[in-house]
Amino acid sequence: MRIASMAELATILVTGLPGAGKTTVAARLATALECPVAFGRAGEGAEIDRLVLSDAATVLSASVGGVLPSGLVVIEDDALAPIQLAGGLRLAVVDGVGFADAQELAAPLVRAADVVLVTRGDVIDLAPVMTTLARMTQAPVLDATRSEPEDWVSGPPRGAPAAPAIAFVRWGQTNTARMRAEDVDRMLETRPEGVFRLNGVLRTDKGGQKVDVVGRTRQVRACRQPEASILTASGPSGVFRPDDLALHVAEFWASGASFLGLFGHR
Repeated sequence: MRIASMAELATILVTGLPGAGKTTVAARLATALECPVAFGRAGEGAEIDRLVLSDAATVLSASVGGVLPSGLVVIEDDALAPIQLAGGLRLAVVDGVGFADAQELAAPLVRAADVVLVTRGDVIDLAPVMTTLARMTQAPVLDATRSEPEDWVSGPPRGAPAAPAIAFVRWGQTNTARMRAEDVDRMLETRPEGVFRLNGVLRTDKGGQKVDVVGRTRQVRACRQPEASILTASGPSGVFRPDDLALHVAEFWASGASFLGLFGHR
């Protein structure tokens, strides 16, 4: 069944913490609705600097005020600030695997949502998470893996106020040095306090490694050897200190360079 075109719908705002699955949800909505998706930072006078049509054929630039126009699926940029909607629908995306670690941070977004979508249902049993979420909100709580976009947008907006701003700090670094593959897990496990999400690709002595950390959940898998390691991270302001993470990662890069140089690895 094909749902209504975007011309018949108001703006759909997709909110959620880093790594919750906002982009995946928005992509499914864009395909089903045949509509544009905007990626942007929220807030008064917000600028949406990338507007990508669902077929990815056109990239536009647009600047909007504090209230978004209709006819878009918008991904709120890691809940940095609340976006005001004029009659739109607000979807909160929650990572089922990392919910125990993120419950307190996610709570304001869940309570402000018109629909709550829980991801990673293909990995774990979501029943306990969905039960907890149902106690936190009067909005429908759906398993995003086992439901369709038409289910997500079938209900009317509840008119709940926007969630308060959650300040997230960002960090990023690129390095052409190789890390020892055996050190990758230890580097992730011993990361400093406050790192909510850490992801990217690492150049190691045994090939590329793609890493993705959300809360206490860690995934590391092999990938093509990159020309340089690229890591990005985010965490709540006041708890996450980017300088601490930079020093932590630098120690492992330095250790790898020293070890590989000593034993003549090329």
